[in-house]
Amino acid sequence: MTNRPWYAVAVNPRRETAVAHALSEIGIVSAVPRSRSRREFPLFPGYVFATFGAATQPLVLSTPGVTSIAGGAPPMPLPDDQIASIRAIMAASLPAMPHPYPGFGQLVRIERGSLAGVRGVLVRQIDSLLVVVSIGLIRRSAAVEIDHDHIAALQGAAHAPMASLYLAN
Repeated sequence: MTNRPWYAVAVNPRRETAVAHALSEIGIVSAVPRSRSRREFPLFPGYVFATFGAATQPLVLSTPGVTSIAGGAPPMPLPDDQIASIRAIMAASLPAMPHPYPGFGQLVRIERGSLAGVRGVLVRQIDSLLVVVSIGLIRRSAAVEIDHDHIAALQGAAHAPMASLYLAN
């Protein structure tokens, strides 16, 4: 792991893997989080996450397939907790899928299991609960299905009292 900040590097459509490979060839650590399903695809289409210093930024921008670095000039690094959550999901090898950016909702923390400590927004589907982890700068999200007994509403969040009832079902 590196102490340098992580950035969201915007890339041409369906070029995530090729850009990540090109970045690794010039010594830049990068990642393309992928879904865990029959057919793997990027969880954050159009983006590669990379860690680099200011001196390396021109190399990143001149890499074939790179269109920009999220956040403008100078680019904004991604918050460490968001990167840590995505890394935890990938390390857990749980089925993950892209999800629409929630914008709002009940914040929860996963209390048990391989994702303990990960925070996200709770989304209830017909027969399951999802925890949606977002990268706010690019307004993209990924979701994992989770058992209701593994999560807790974050106290102090606007809807925490209602979430306790919601999670009891």
